[in-house]
Amino acid sequence: MGRWSEALDLAILLALARILEHPAAALLESPYVHYVANQPRRAQEHFYGVREATPGLVGMAIYDRLEQAPPVDPNLIQRMWKRREIENYLCLRTVLEKYAWVEGEKQLGELFSDAWRETMSETIDEIEQALKALGKPAPWSPDIKASDDFLDPLFKRFFEKLQWPNLMMKTDYHKLAEHISAAEIPDEVTEMLDLVVDVAGRANARGVGS
Repeated sequence: MGRWSEALDLAILLALARILEHPAAALLESPYVHYVANQPRRAQEHFYGVREATPGLVGMAIYDRLEQAPPVDPNLIQRMWKRREIENYLCLRTVLEKYAWVEGEKQLGELFSDAWRETMSETIDEIEQALKALGKPAPWSPDIKASDDFLDPLFKRFFEKLQWPNLMMKTDYHKLAEHISAAEIPDEVTEMLDLVVDVAGRANARGVGS
């Protein structure tokens, strides 16, 4: 996982926090962050290296779904998503169709919104059938690698059908969160954001970062 991809994860989490109007949003706007390519051991090595210079330091690491749970650490709280990756939480037909509707209006005017949304719906069905034929998880499955196996081919094909340049590259996937409602965000995301606030509170109580 490259640094741009990990930065995208942070951007998505921040976007979801803002949709939920969660207090974690303020904390995620300017966090001290170090990217470790989804490797708990690297996270601990870096964390405890910094902790030598800052006794009492506490932190939190969030991973894509791992093959096994990350180690329990009282100082570095480590969690992973239940779904394959954070992009999975944006993979909703309503979100994708709303994106297409809004983008159609933005690019060509409201007369084109319905056409773009219909093209998106058709493209979703097309990619869903292709995944099924290849024996891969469905677009809405918690097990699919949503970014590579669904969203990448979806937007490539969508804009090809429109004969339009691809306006939604992987680095832009956090923008999909603009089209999700608070009611569509699962409790797991709120729980993760609650933990961000809790860890930050522990740091402030110890006088770390003040």
